[in-house]
Amino acid sequence: MSSIPPGVVSLYGPSGTLKSSIAITWPKKVKVYDFDLGSHRAHEIHKGVASGDIVVKRLAVPERSISSRRWKIEGASELWAEFLADYLETLADDEFQTVVIDTNTLNWKLIQDSYLQEIQVKNPNRTRLQQIEFGEPNARMNALFNVAKARQKHLIMVMHQTDEFIPVLDQNGKPMVDENNRPVSAPSGQKVPDGFKATRDASDWIFLTSIPKANDLIFPQITIEKSAMGIEMVGAPIPWFTYDKLVEYLKALGKL
Repeated sequence: MSSIPPGVVSLYGPSGTLKSSIAITWPKKVKVYDFDLGSHRAHEIHKGVASGDIVVKRLAVPERSISSRRWKIEGASELWAEFLADYLETLADDEFQTVVIDTNTLNWKLIQDSYLQEIQVKNPNRTRLQQIEFGEPNARMNALFNVAKARQKHLIMVMHQTDEFIPVLDQNGKPMVDENNRPVSAPSGQKVPDGFKATRDASDWIFLTSIPKANDLIFPQITIEKSAMGIEMVGAPIPWFTYDKLVEYLKALGKL
């Protein structure tokens, strides 16, 4: 079977739309970083684990602990270091063709909290990152994309979905700000991947998962929102989607 060039794939959609099940259909051997602790629900993942085609590493993102005076981050830096070391080792292993981060929504939370934990060592009263400090978390996330591309691996980013917020403009078309001089935003009515905002730009493919109903039948499908092999595919729905289904679709279009 022909193969699709490795790249970054974003899978997002409502809960229960088979995102994890779709992700593990990419070329084997697959490494799943299970931040949501729900990969065991993916369709037939137990067969892949039993055969050795799929390896799952569970990573529980620590919650913030509450003290009498402040929020304190504990364990995030240690978990990030554990994940990063394992991730780099996996990408260097020629047996692995695909890496799944499930979900990148929680991985992005871990990256932010791990950096905030480092800041709290010197400044215990800090409870959140300042906007100017997001350069380091952004760099860490971008590094995950870049090293996967350099190693020619498929990187599948599974994400929840969330509301899209857009700037509110005044009557002169200028962005409005609140009393603290922060930009004012409002929901656009659209849904977007929940997590690292630059994931869309970094992705080669973006698939929106859903379970529509047609003629009294309910079935899972994806809609292509971004394509690495032709803009004419954007908007195309593919029912019962898998990696092999995508290969068949690209062959039918003469892309492979």
